[in-house]
Amino acid sequence: MANPEVSKCELVKAIKRTHIWKAPGPDKIHNYWFKKFTTIHDQLLEAINRCLRKPDLITSSLISGITCMLPKKGDNKYAVKYRPIACLPTVYIR
Repeated sequence: MANPEVSKCELVKAIKRTHIWKAPGPDKIHNYWFKKFTTIHDQLLEAINRCLRKPDLITSSLISGITCMLPKKGDNKYAVKYRPIACLPTVYIR
């Protein structure tokens, strides 16, 4: 089976789908910068494809997030009245 690779077109499409000022994850980078600094797309693409070829290069900081519990409406004294929100690193683009 051939190694999977992300194309430049797929990367740009994924970046365009992101929201620019959503809360960033542990990397503290807003999607705005990935959208505006298009000169880094080639380097980002190479890094992503390098990690796909050699998954052991992926550090825990690239796949770890911060989870916050946000209260739902109503009485918030019970755990079921909260919902988790995960802030993932910006490069964790779906």
